[in-house]
Amino acid sequence: MNNLPYFFSFKKNNFVLFYLGVGHSWDPTDKQFNLIKGKFTNFLKIAKHPLIVVESQVRKNYDTETEAIIKGGEIGFMDFIFHTNNIPIICFEPNRSEEMTFLSTLFPKEKIAYYYFARVIAQWHRLSEKPEINSYISQFLQRDQKVSGWNNFEFSIEHLEEIHKQLFGSELNFGDINFFKKIENPIRDDNPFIEIVQSLRKYRNSFVIKKIKQIWNENDLFIVYGSGHALEHINEIKRGGI
Repeated sequence: MNNLPYFFSFKKNNFVLFYLGVGHSWDPTDKQFNLIKGKFTNFLKIAKHPLIVVESQVRKNYDTETEAIIKGGEIGFMDFIFHTNNIPIICFEPNRSEEMTFLSTLFPKEKIAYYYFARVIAQWHRLSEKPEINSYISQFLQRDQKVSGWNNFEFSIEHLEEIHKQLFGSELNFGDINFFKKIENPIRDDNPFIEIVQSLRKYRNSFVIKKIKQIWNENDLFIVYGSGHALEHINEIKRGGI
């Protein structure tokens, strides 16, 4: 199962579930988007109560499919499909506040904040159209400041640069794409944040699986998720956990 997207379909009590585990992509020429579209067409032929499930909150309505992919990746693509077909779309993920509260019971705030910071930089490197990096990062830091409830913690690029130096003994280099890709990777043994990644992954998967179990009793589900979560979700379905 090395080729993406992964695809599985299931049926329970006359409700179907289509699951695609995809690679995160902002490239409109990526062949996975045609595959998703084809599977969605097949899904609509048999679904009576269709519902789209995606990995993160949908942010806006896009005018074209290409714009949706360039600006929103596979989530933007599904948002475009949602508006085009007038089918409900939902995200079951715990919100950032819930995630940070959970992680803060296990890890120092400095490491948690830096982990999210590094993920944003990795995300910036994947964008087809890259805005100015400081302003791009700052909007996410402002969000984390708001939702964390950490009134005694400074969410600024300067502070995260200091944390980087404390953690790694070197100056922060935004251009070191391999470093930031390593941090967001949930399966690399050399990831310095692997304990945070795995703890959060387990928490998120448990949260999402519970929600899917509840909603599948009343809806036909078309699920598009990052491949890093897909296999665990699919294995739970196969075992009857959903």
